[in-house]
Amino acid sequence: MHTLIGYVCGEPIEKEMLLNTTSTTGWVSDPQVIHKAMSSQLQRAKSRLNSLTHIHNLLTKSRNEPSNSVLSCVHQQLLTGCFSLSNLQAEEGCTQLHHYLEGVQVAPQEVQEQIKEIVYNIYKLLINLLREGVENEHGKHLQLLTIFALSSRFQAHDLNLIIQNNLIPILTHLCGLYLAPNTIITKSQTLNVASLRLMHIVAMSSRIHAKRVGVSNVEKIIDTLYEELNYITIHNYSNLFQVLKAVPLKRFVTNYNRALGGFLVFLRTIAANEIIQTVLRRRKWLDILLSIIVSKDIEESGLQLKTLRPRLLALQLLQTILPNCKESEISADTSKYIVQKLFCYLASVIWKEPLLRGPEQHKAGDKHILADSYVIDHFRKDVDDSLLLHDTGFDLFKCVNCLVEGNLILTHGSGGRGYGLGTQAMKSGCYQWKILIVKESKGNEGTCIGVSKYPVKDHNHRTTSDMWLYRAYSGSLYHSGEKDLCLQSYTQGDYITVVLDMDTKTLSFGKNGEEPKVAFECVDATELYPCVMFYSTKPGERVKMIDMQVGRYRRSII
Repeated sequence: MHTLIGYVCGEPIEKEMLLNTTSTTGWVSDPQVIHKAMSSQLQRAKSRLNSLTHIHNLLTKSRNEPSNSVLSCVHQQLLTGCFSLSNLQAEEGCTQLHHYLEGVQVAPQEVQEQIKEIVYNIYKLLINLLREGVENEHGKHLQLLTIFALSSRFQAHDLNLIIQNNLIPILTHLCGLYLAPNTIITKSQTLNVASLRLMHIVAMSSRIHAKRVGVSNVEKIIDTLYEELNYITIHNYSNLFQVLKAVPLKRFVTNYNRALGGFLVFLRTIAANEIIQTVLRRRKWLDILLSIIVSKDIEESGLQLKTLRPRLLALQLLQTILPNCKESEISADTSKYIVQKLFCYLASVIWKEPLLRGPEQHKAGDKHILADSYVIDHFRKDVDDSLLLHDTGFDLFKCVNCLVEGNLILTHGSGGRGYGLGTQAMKSGCYQWKILIVKESKGNEGTCIGVSKYPVKDHNHRTTSDMWLYRAYSGSLYHSGEKDLCLQSYTQGDYITVVLDMDTKTLSFGKNGEEPKVAFECVDATELYPCVMFYSTKPGERVKMIDMQVGRYRRSII
């Protein structure tokens, strides 16, 4: 009813109240304007049908000609021109369609069906062209252009077509990840990445249209992603030392983390669909995700064991797909297997290995795995067991008498005492971040750094029980009053490292790179936020939050 009233009255679909601007888009109820728009779409549909028919005829003719280098070049130019693959202008100048029915949705159904039929014939030609050129090492450029031509949005009926024409097995053969880059990228490597991107488009489309595509077709698409994940975790690292001879270890680890982490993020995105969740609960998927989390053999499962991000993402993916499963989908034995695997690994990393193996045994074990002390030293130096949190800073809606600049900079405004809380809610785990004192009155500092509950009932640093604070002027510590312990004072130009361990309930501070010292114990709160408090009435103090990470700092097991 609301939509109908909006159409009759000619009002916008969504009023942009926050921007205080008049929207130029929305319903148009003027019959003349509607008739003109429909006529334009009809003319566009006829022109598109005519153009697509010519493209199909040209592709058919060039494909039937004897194969030679000249015709191959002509075919490449034809694809480049017909699908706007040479357009390097800004986005608003791009003429490439996202979908072949875009902009002609109100054209007669008969014309739309004709467009769909001719596009399907073009798809079949392009897929056959890919299939015939899979083993041709000299036709990589033509295959790459074909992949680009196929990379568009897919509706449910489009997905059924490409599955029927066996595009998925072809992409499985062509897909690959560029994990250890050299100075020059070859056409084969570019083709591998482009094929993987097309596979991602197909997978995302299957998530959107899963119910209409059907479980069997969705499973075919998701199984292709399984092959890629298996390739990353096992095949790429079957011979670790050969890879390390070709590229520096730091670059290798960086690209490995990016590839595996990005792939798991993509899986978690498409796993929001219930049908895809059902496919991901199959035993082979559970086994490979558990291998990323709990495996200990570097020679078999790669360097993800030394990095935190892939393991966290694999755990999050399990957290997404397992809670909603039915008893008929996972047997009792499989459930028991998953629980035992996770708890055994938890016991191993927390208790058994640190206590039963001394430093010399650790060193000997690592040498046995990598067989090269030089690689071990650089490996430990280069690989960081931390996850950098990029979307962090100060929350404008959790500030009092403060201004936020670019998310990271907090400035004390007028109006008296103030404070600002971070965007990152900390409920469990170990967090570390740095606060840089950008501007302060030396000798009369009015800044406190720490953590806070939310909402804040009292922001007086001497009395508050909502905050745990470290004062710049004197180095004093405050929570429900001043504490006996006192740390170093700090001022403009200094930076303070803050470490909050929600598991051990401790809060530590370190000045200018020094080892953080425990300032508060028994920090009793279920959820905390980074906090900076300005207790002076004079405005102008400025701080910056940088390098927030989770999982970096660890206390020794006693």
